[in-house]
Amino acid sequence: MFRFLTIGNRAKANSDCRRVCVSAGLSERRGTVEQAFSIEKRIEGGRPVVVVEGEIDVATAPQLRECLHEVIAEGNATVVLDLLPVTFLDSTALGVLVGALKRCRELGGELHVVVADPRIMKIFEITGLTNVFPITDSLAAVGAA
Repeated sequence: MFRFLTIGNRAKANSDCRRVCVSAGLSERRGTVEQAFSIEKRIEGGRPVVVVEGEIDVATAPQLRECLHEVIAEGNATVVLDLLPVTFLDSTALGVLVGALKRCRELGGELHVVVADPRIMKIFEITGLTNVFPITDSLAAVGAA
């Protein structure tokens, strides 16, 4: 099991990238709410699927980058990235996704992105990334269900 626990800007890791759980945030006394973030790696329909839950931002994107790089380094040219449980993503997250897509394409594969939330989809549309990524609204549409 691979686990990150983020408190402030420090992260501790243990084990492999099977499951990544990150808890980040400051106490309520400082006016912020604790935000849960998790990444799970599994095989569905013969394809590696990386499921992300929570917010992908400058604090959590490095964990996603590390997990995607590990999945691709294992020889998986095509990866399915399930963003259905994602509630927010920023430009740092988009940079991680573009980098992973580049690595997949270098191996002759693709990074399939699964998004259904209109707010998350709008980010891909505004940035023009709907023309770059193969994007679907379900795992079944990419044969990973």
